[in-house]
Amino acid sequence: MFRFRSKQRILKIGSIKIGGYPENPPVLIGTIFYHKHKIVSDPNSGVFDREAAESLISSQEALSEEVGIPALVDVAGNTLEALTKYVDFVAGTTNKPFLVDVLSTNIMEGIAKYVAEVGLRDRVIINSIKAETSNRELKLLNEYKSRNVVVLLYTSQVADANYRVEALQRILPRLGEIGIETPLIDTFVVDPPSLVAATKAALHVKSLTGLPVGCGAHNAVSSSRKFF
Repeated sequence: MFRFRSKQRILKIGSIKIGGYPENPPVLIGTIFYHKHKIVSDPNSGVFDREAAESLISSQEALSEEVGIPALVDVAGNTLEALTKYVDFVAGTTNKPFLVDVLSTNIMEGIAKYVAEVGLRDRVIINSIKAETSNRELKLLNEYKSRNVVVLLYTSQVADANYRVEALQRILPRLGEIGIETPLIDTFVVDPPSLVAATKAALHVKSLTGLPVGCGAHNAVSSSRKFF
């Protein structure tokens, strides 16, 4: 078993615990309403097959219960209009926390404000911010008291673990200034070579900071499908 230098930190949202040593199981995250998802008929206004979406979420929760591995939903979307509809639907379909993808400053502001107004702030995880995230965006998170965030360790050096760790070291002090003490760290996978670097970076991050770490490992598979 791995032993790390730093005390391992755990983010607890509702009944879900993320992080730590293996005393907690890993948490799997499945995305819904993603680009070209067949259940979405109008991605800009957020028109979708509600029955199919509910079935997907229910199936994930049933499998999670069966195998004993916690699972969350990640809500993707093109526009603020679509995302607010998706957020309402997911919040009413599951009692678990869930992630919401924010692709721009305007969407981040709109979602942070909306979930605060409707009482979902403590259930929503903002996905994601980066080392390059502007001060304005961080101020928005602070203004609406959004404390659950994913930090994406994006780098153009996709095959280098050290650049990912450096990206985290740049953003952590800024997060501390706005009261975000236990962010979730995504070590950034875009293709098969980057998966190796992301895995190495995950071990470095846990050793240095003790923060909960994960990655979108499936990106390595999906990016390679056209070659098989």
